[in-house]
Amino acid sequence: MRNNKSRNGYVVLEIIMFMAIIALMAPTVLEMLKSSQNQNKIDISQTRVKAISEALERVFVENTNYVRDNCYGWSDVACSNISATPEVIDANTLRFNTLDVLAVNALMNVGCSVTGGAPTYDVQCFDGYGNLMSFAGLNLHTPATQFISPYNNQYPEITITTTNARAVTVGIPTLINNALAESSQKINTISNAVKTFVRAKRIAELGNTCGSSNNGVADPAGGLDSADDAIIPLVWESISSSPRTLCSGVENTTSQCGCSSHQDSRNWETSGNYCVIDSDTEMNRFLANVGLGSQYKTDGLGNALVLVPLSDNNGDAVSCPPPRPQNNYTGLSNLPKSRIGVRDSVGTWVKYTDLYSE
Repeated sequence: MRNNKSRNGYVVLEIIMFMAIIALMAPTVLEMLKSSQNQNKIDISQTRVKAISEALERVFVENTNYVRDNCYGWSDVACSNISATPEVIDANTLRFNTLDVLAVNALMNVGCSVTGGAPTYDVQCFDGYGNLMSFAGLNLHTPATQFISPYNNQYPEITITTTNARAVTVGIPTLINNALAESSQKINTISNAVKTFVRAKRIAELGNTCGSSNNGVADPAGGLDSADDAIIPLVWESISSSPRTLCSGVENTTSQCGCSSHQDSRNWETSGNYCVIDSDTEMNRFLANVGLGSQYKTDGLGNALVLVPLSDNNGDAVSCPPPRPQNNYTGLSNLPKSRIGVRDSVGTWVKYTDLYSE
């Protein structure tokens, strides 16, 4: 009996000790459980922040590619309702202006709320604590406007604030830098194409034999006198609907040479509307004439590229339209420059290259 009582005493003592240990460990266990739950909420918040960052990247790539392939810049009617970046509509709402549904689907897949339809989607995201994330935007792009800020080293970014966490700023600096490099490459390619066009045109004119003379005197070499050829702004023909028409015909019985074919405005445009090439039709014709495709209508950011065939140091049109070629050409004393680049909404050049075509 004594042994049984002794064992019972030990059992009671063990239970008491076990309960004491549990009591001592309980706060630690609860704290660990609370920490685990908090980390889970943080992980959910981070997953949604990452999804927003990836959507920002995808929309920029897809929308700028769409503008390049389908429009003449952001103000083109077919692209005026999309933008290079989302907009911040209010403290808790991002607006994605895009035709790419995959970007918004990815946000829905991580639990964000998406309303609207192509091309305008409003997005709200709850963090892991069930609270709406808040957004602040900087240098973001809005539809139907030039996207100029990156040229001024003002890159787009979105600051996202969640519960119990420091604000996170997401952006697309690598993509922007790649786009700026693409802009430089495109402008340089167009410049080189213009130089090549004018050089080939001048060589062709210098070797051109005029139409038949009416007095039996041999025609001089070249559609015009060589000295005249040197000062004709042949870059102007790059905007013509017949850019490779050579000077021809008897225009003056003394020289037996001239450019009567250029009386036709298809060969030598006479309208002041072509002093600045900033419309879709004009730009497409110009690019085709210098051997380039329509993908060169926009820069790397989706802005429309502009050409001023004959410009001054400020990029303004001069001697425009120039007089058509003729014998004893008396039009320009020297060749103006050509300027190719991007202008902002008030006409200020933000990215450009000047060239003398020859």
